[in-house]
Amino acid sequence: MVTRETLAGNGGRTCLLVLMLIFFSASAQGQKAFSLTANELIEDAFGWMAGPNNRDLIHVYKLSCPKCVGEIKQAFNENPDHHGLIYFTTSQQNDRLIAQALLASTLSHKDQSGRMDTFGELLNLFANSPEQFLSNPEEWRSLALSFWNFDQYALEDPELWADALNWMDRQNRTLALLNKTSYPAKIALQEQVSIPEVEKNTFRDQYLFATLALPWLKYPEELSSRGRVAGSLFPDFPKVTIQPVRQYGLLEWNNFAKTAASGVYWQFFGGEDVTMHPRLLEFLALFLELPTDRDRQAAFAEALRKIAQDTQQGRPRSMLIALPRVQFNLSIPKERRARRMEEARQMMKQFQIYEGLRG
Repeated sequence: MVTRETLAGNGGRTCLLVLMLIFFSASAQGQKAFSLTANELIEDAFGWMAGPNNRDLIHVYKLSCPKCVGEIKQAFNENPDHHGLIYFTTSQQNDRLIAQALLASTLSHKDQSGRMDTFGELLNLFANSPEQFLSNPEEWRSLALSFWNFDQYALEDPELWADALNWMDRQNRTLALLNKTSYPAKIALQEQVSIPEVEKNTFRDQYLFATLALPWLKYPEELSSRGRVAGSLFPDFPKVTIQPVRQYGLLEWNNFAKTAASGVYWQFFGGEDVTMHPRLLEFLALFLELPTDRDRQAAFAEALRKIAQDTQQGRPRSMLIALPRVQFNLSIPKERRARRMEEARQMMKQFQIYEGLRG
């Protein structure tokens, strides 16, 4: 009897130990899924102004923020190496126009020294006359393009403009996940940088949805965290959520096309095997190759209209069924397709992280 009790006791402790191991393993996996590594954050930073000993902190700037511009200007006056690693937040339209021209001109130079000189010179010029350029973005564009490397790239080459826009949006998504919504801000780099939790139906919850939605349909230019406190509510806004395997009829596809053309926060919902389906990623990758938000929005709305036309000829279609049946006037050169699909995968993955944070 004693032996049986001892065995039962040992068995109970063993079961408890197994359950604890499972719990801690699951917790560790969850923690890993809801954090970003220092290397991931550095990879998406502008590192041309950072020396080898100045890479343990990311400075976050909003180009239309006077305090941010003052900090940039001060760093130039003291020592350019003080800039370190940089992120821009570019949700508002003027910020996007200024940053895209700066980045595209920088990226036209293939060597690191050329990029460092171009980025630094343009950023310094902007920091000394921000009001002039923010109120005259075309003037800024003209100035930025005077630094263009015409020996290697034509000004009309859409690849560099698309690269700049995609880089900006990667930073926007990361900053939203890390809850960096007041500027200037700093990200202290550790081995793992935790992503704060998300309380449902709060400003952070809805701001994340807006920022992680397809950025070319509607970026959150009118949304601001200024003056908001933790847990405050977020204003209502237009949004569309699509399940790629659900079948939609002609009326629904037509409505999707109209809302896409007018501006809406749009996202795809479903399991990873659906939202990461190669058909959907390839579809999204098409738009990541286009050079401006306006081009992407128009092409996306046109694609939905073609799906609606196809649906009119038969029964309702799901997104995954409709995509190979509809011919789009878009294509990606083979050598860039894999890169664009990986960017689309990252975009969808970050939205899944947000869904996981909401519980």
